[in-house]
Amino acid sequence: MWTRNEYAFDDRVSIRHRRGREGRGPSPWRKWSWFCGESDHLRHLDQTERPRTGSIGYNERVPTYLAFLRAVNLGAKRVFPKDDIRRVVEGVGFIAVETYINTGNVRFRTSMRSRARIESALEAAFAADRGFDVPTIVFSQEEFRRVAEDVAELSAAHPALARHYVYLLKEPPAHEERAAIEATSSGEGRMVVRGRAAHALLSPGYQEGEVDPLAAAKLLGVATNRTHTVVTALAARWC
Repeated sequence: MWTRNEYAFDDRVSIRHRRGREGRGPSPWRKWSWFCGESDHLRHLDQTERPRTGSIGYNERVPTYLAFLRAVNLGAKRVFPKDDIRRVVEGVGFIAVETYINTGNVRFRTSMRSRARIESALEAAFAADRGFDVPTIVFSQEEFRRVAEDVAELSAAHPALARHYVYLLKEPPAHEERAAIEATSSGEGRMVVRGRAAHALLSPGYQEGEVDPLAAAKLLGVATNRTHTVVTALAARWC
C-alpha cells in the first residue's frame, strides 16, 4: 500500500527533477519509488483523484460551525437581512453557508480551527459591511448539539414553564460567575448555566414582555439569546 509519507518523498523528487535534475542521473528517491512499484503514470492518477477544495469529499471533512449575531434586526439602525449575512460570510471564504430566520443565525464550514479567529474574522467583515459592530458567538456543531440536548432535558424537567430562553455566551463563566448568575433565580424563574449557555426558565406569572426579568443578563458578558424552540429547530436542521 502506497503511504502518505511515500508520496511526500516522491513529490519532493518531482520538484527537484523539474528544477533541473535531467542529466545528473536517477535520484535515489526515484529509485526507491520504483522499487516500491509505483510508476509515474499511476502516481499522477492518484494525485488527481485526491479531494480538492470545493469537491463533495473535501467539503464533508471541513468542520461545521454555527454563528449567532447579537442585536441585529431589532430596530431601524441595526438592520442586517439574512441574505446579506450569507453574502458576507461567503465573502470571508467560508463554504456551505445557510441562514435561518431573521434573528442572526448562520451555519457554515471552514478549515479554521480557532473559534476566536473565526469570530474575529466574521466580526471584522460584518462591521465593514454594515458600518456598526456585530458581536458574534460561534459554536462548533457538536457543542451546539449539546446545548440543544440540555434544552430538551431542562424543558422535560420543568414542564410548566411559561418561557425558556437560552443565552449563548461568548465565553464560559468562571465558577464564581456561574454562582452569581444562578443566584439571580427567584419566584419568577431560575437561571441554569451549562457550559457556554445560560438557561432562563421563567415560571407562569413573570412579567410578560420583560426583556430580562431575572436581571441576569448583565452578568453574562457578551451573549445573545434565542427561544428554546429556535435552538431546537436549529439543532434539528444543522446538527
